[in-house]
Amino acid sequence: MKNSLNRKALIYTNHDEDFLNSRVNFIHFLKDKYNFTSRALVPNGELKQEVKRLNLSIGFLVKIMKLSDFWKLPVLIFQLIFEIIRFKPDMIFTYKFVPNFLGVLIGRLLGVDFICVTLAGLGRFFSNNKKPTSYELAILRLYIYVIDRADLIVVQNFEDFLFIQSWCKRAKIMQTDGSGVDEVRFNLNYSIPKDFYQEYNLSTQSNYFLYCGRIMEEKGVFELIEGFKTAKRLGHLKNWELIIAGWFPNKSIIPRFNDQTEGIKSIHFLGYINDVRPLLKLSQVSVLPTNYPEGVPRILIESLAFGLPIITTDNKGSKETCSFNNGIILSEKSNICLAQSLIDFEKCTSEEYQVMSNNSRSLFENRFCSDIIYHNILKAVNLFYGPLQELPKAKPIYVNMEEIPLAVS
Repeated sequence: MKNSLNRKALIYTNHDEDFLNSRVNFIHFLKDKYNFTSRALVPNGELKQEVKRLNLSIGFLVKIMKLSDFWKLPVLIFQLIFEIIRFKPDMIFTYKFVPNFLGVLIGRLLGVDFICVTLAGLGRFFSNNKKPTSYELAILRLYIYVIDRADLIVVQNFEDFLFIQSWCKRAKIMQTDGSGVDEVRFNLNYSIPKDFYQEYNLSTQSNYFLYCGRIMEEKGVFELIEGFKTAKRLGHLKNWELIIAGWFPNKSIIPRFNDQTEGIKSIHFLGYINDVRPLLKLSQVSVLPTNYPEGVPRILIESLAFGLPIITTDNKGSKETCSFNNGIILSEKSNICLAQSLIDFEKCTSEEYQVMSNNSRSLFENRFCSDIIYHNILKAVNLFYGPLQELPKAKPIYVNMEEIPLAVS
């Protein structure tokens, strides 16, 4: 085994945006706390130039995001083999479906010592809360068979922990609270760019509910729109507006979305926003009425970081972000239920709102910030791979680590 201060880690992610939001910080964490030498593998996407400017060791791979891209698979396999042989990593950390599958398969064939895969939910198999088809189930079985050959599987909520534990018999499994959000970048002192309100035709005098993320039926966007309109028709929310920011994975729902929002001045559709911090800073409440099976929605963690109260469902991953008297967990995903929740926030006193806001930030600092997530992962690596020597001058990341439950199988 190599000296712990000379280890090499390969970070293989599924998307350039995901790399910029989460994995860059992990690379810096490995370097600053343990002096790891890291190289990142990132799909060649729209943010390539921004990724290049980071001045990190990065290899760009072909991008496979949908079935029509699978003709590129032989090229991707060749690129990954080349990268592993050239870099000779001691560890590989992979994120989401294609990197997890290929990272474990090829990493094991090439004799990599330690492989850690991260699952961000199982939405592609269980969307709409429907049972998977026989075809999807076959893919799921193959996927589970491969990732069970990893050394460590990281999941992001307890339901996924139990599910993976029932399927995987070889790999160790641990649960973290999401993938980590940087508390330095997402802090309460952030200032909104001066021209942001004008650019998106937003009023500085209004209060805002915010929906941010993929615009899809499973995430409750249509119920939210109807709930907001219902509350308005009942004479409420006179000084409240709704912001919807995101993109359409399934473009067939765009006509329905346009029909429900057309001509309503208090609903603002902003499209995809790369940097969500201005939206979080100007909004009062973050709303995600989802039943989509995912890990922990990143936008809800980012909302906690900005001290926003949460409206969400009793769905795995989402409910964890609204567990500290910091918002409302919907009893059901319906426009009536949402309308009442929006009205409840309108009726909040400033004191009641401030308590929820403070609780959101406290929940973030104690469970969801990136330092805690990364430290928990490296704590598990210590258990299953071997002792990692922290650099002598490194500051403690979280002084009460023993008080944080670490679910490990």
